[in-house]
Amino acid sequence: VAGSGREALENFARIRYDLCLMDLFMPVMDGEATTRAIREIEAEEGNNIHLPIIGSSTSNASGRDLCMQSGMDDYMPKPVVRKKLLETVEKWIGHEEDVSGTETPSWNITDRLVSRRQQDTSKSSDQTE
Repeated sequence: VAGSGREALENFARIRYDLCLMDLFMPVMDGEATTRAIREIEAEEGNNIHLPIIGSSTSNASGRDLCMQSGMDDYMPKPVVRKKLLETVEKWIGHEEDVSGTETPSWNITDRLVSRRQQDTSKSSDQTE
């Protein structure tokens, strides 16, 4: 979690994430500038590693346009709807290619999170009984 775009960029320089949820309107450096900087770093490195960035804001069509123009891969309006968030994350990081070149599920985020939530719910109900 980063409190500003500058902090997100500093984190990106140290840690390679699987996915980034980027707020368009952050202090110090907004999501648009942060994404452009990340894309520049990726291009300079030239190793074909691409961080999927999902932009988010409370604005609708204009927010989506800003995200796409700045190099983000997808857009999620706020407030975030859980099902849409899970589907979007699954879309961008839910599969990976194995050495044979066929696409295989690395994990199913929806199933994992639903399973975890069910476990938490059953623990809560056990404690209240």
